[in-house]
Amino acid sequence: MSGYYSPIVYTVPDHEDGWLLKTVLQRRLQVSRKLLSRLKLTEQGIMLNGERVYISVKVSAGDVLEIRMEQEESDDILPESIPFSMISKSRGLIRSRSNGENSKPSNSKMNFSIFTNFATLNEFFIL
Repeated sequence: MSGYYSPIVYTVPDHEDGWLLKTVLQRRLQVSRKLLSRLKLTEQGIMLNGERVYISVKVSAGDVLEIRMEQEESDDILPESIPFSMISKSRGLIRSRSNGENSKPSNSKMNFSIFTNFATLNEFFIL
């Protein structure tokens, strides 16, 4: 069993008194349906006032909601050192691409760097 990341803690304000827990998770914490399904299956995924609860319960003002994600370990996806330079700009970041660097991962090697899905230009990736 793996450990957990630090929890996201949310205290229910007065105007959300009586809301369903599912509504608070989706509207206030913007938890997607997929993540919500995953959290429900995690032993300490959704905790209300220190207890595991169903998402159909109604919350009260002052209730403390905690959501936790399990830490994952993978033998398939390994960290990869990718040299790059960043320039801070008001519209985002620019990553310069070195000569010979592929803009798309090859089929033979799994590469999940954060830059693989962004559009490329000849000399720059614009984030």
